[in-house]
Amino acid sequence: MLSINKPIILIFLIALLKMQQAETSVNLIENVVLDDTFYFTCAFSVTCDGNSKYRSIDGSCNNLQHPFWGAAFTPYIRLGPAYYEDGNYSIRLQHRDGKELPGARKLQLALFWQRTPESDISDKRNYHVGQIGQYVAHDITLMPSNFLVSPADCCTVQNQDNIPLICQAVINIDEQDPSYSKINKTCLPFRRAMTAAFDFNCPITPQIPVNQQTAFQDASQLYGLTAAKAASLRSNELGKLKTEEINGQEFGVQVSRNGSKFCTGRDNVTYCFDRGDPRNNQHFGLILYEEVFLRFHNIIADLLHEVNPDWSDEILYQEARRIIIAFEEIIVYRDYLQILLGKEYCESTGLSLSKDIKTVYDPSIMPQLAVEFSGGCFRVPHNIIPSIHYFLDENNDVTEQFKLNEYMAIPDPLVSKSKLEELLRGMSHQPGRCPLASYNLLITSRIFHDWISTFSDQDLGSIDIQRGRDIGLFPYIVARKICGFPSISSFSDLDGVLNSTVSCFQAILYFWS
Repeated sequence: MLSINKPIILIFLIALLKMQQAETSVNLIENVVLDDTFYFTCAFSVTCDGNSKYRSIDGSCNNLQHPFWGAAFTPYIRLGPAYYEDGNYSIRLQHRDGKELPGARKLQLALFWQRTPESDISDKRNYHVGQIGQYVAHDITLMPSNFLVSPADCCTVQNQDNIPLICQAVINIDEQDPSYSKINKTCLPFRRAMTAAFDFNCPITPQIPVNQQTAFQDASQLYGLTAAKAASLRSNELGKLKTEEINGQEFGVQVSRNGSKFCTGRDNVTYCFDRGDPRNNQHFGLILYEEVFLRFHNIIADLLHEVNPDWSDEILYQEARRIIIAFEEIIVYRDYLQILLGKEYCESTGLSLSKDIKTVYDPSIMPQLAVEFSGGCFRVPHNIIPSIHYFLDENNDVTEQFKLNEYMAIPDPLVSKSKLEELLRGMSHQPGRCPLASYNLLITSRIFHDWISTFSDQDLGSIDIQRGRDIGLFPYIVARKICGFPSISSFSDLDGVLNSTVSCFQAILYFWS
């Protein structure tokens, strides 16, 4: 008999409710112009059932007037102009005055590295603030690169006359780099994001990345985003998701190691779990969330069956899925957004949940995410990722600890008896990393440590900067204007807006370049 571990579900729910709030203020962005090229020219035809009670798996037909709005494999939108060297796709390499832009790694080292404490500074909030953010991000956004085309390592083709488009944005590293010089690493093999025109044969210009997730909060990271994937994860019995027994506990089913991006290349790994999103095995915290929500789904299906013994497998599955989706929505709108944006702002913009105010579906609202959000704003919480995962016993004493970067794509330690519970206690009692203008040192030179050679020892900070350039994000001063803030015309205008040290470094980098 498998243990469904109901106590871990209760501990998990209580932990999420203990996330504390912070205050901030943000302005709303209005008058966004939508490029309709995809929806009128490239989208497949779809017939929607207006009487359907349940969401589609791929996000289509959520809006009967605009069936593909927010669906998987549709383009992101832009809040402002695309910034490319040629106006279409080439990454900006120069300032407007012709001076060369500093490289992503150089910026990361100057702005963040030297200001990063050697050990994490604790926040008043726990680990869950950052983890729920990543879990939600994997539900609503996936901006991948194409790893199915050659070359496998973009750094190896930089001396060729005709560098493939996908490889034209590698991150160069100076010989004097404070970290990479120790391992003789001179290049990070960055691959450009897939776009509607180049990868999906939809002639949208300027180039726009495609969101391969649904834009809705629909737990697609758990259930999948295609009918085939969703079906492969179901047990087809009493509405449950597939599980298997490992060390007497219930875990999700495993996937072929060669079929999962985050398990391939780990010769010393035994377990690799199958989920709706390819990133699910990335690290301990994410695996924990996936396992908890899978078990939660199956518990709900059991309870629904007890109350409604005549319900079919399909109804039990869909009703349990509805509850999981609603639960995630409540966590985000009632708790997480108020931490991220501030209670006052959420209330003033109607983002707060209220028992007295019923939400009304508005078919005129475009739900698709903006590249500025997925490629910019939602990467900001990378600065609160802690360095260490702590495991705590029932007395809240530390039993083990693991460096985040050394156990990425290695689920094995979690399948031992009680390890999920110990990790959950650790995440609940462990303070998160204080929001700083820096990343923890383990993810700024050693993320995915000792992994496949073409992707080992990456720098998340540099990748975030380069991804912004890759997808044509507009500069900070343009963002301020779009958001309705006073314009910036000189570095002195940044005084009082940004930390004076950051402003000074930006000025030095500008003139130095």
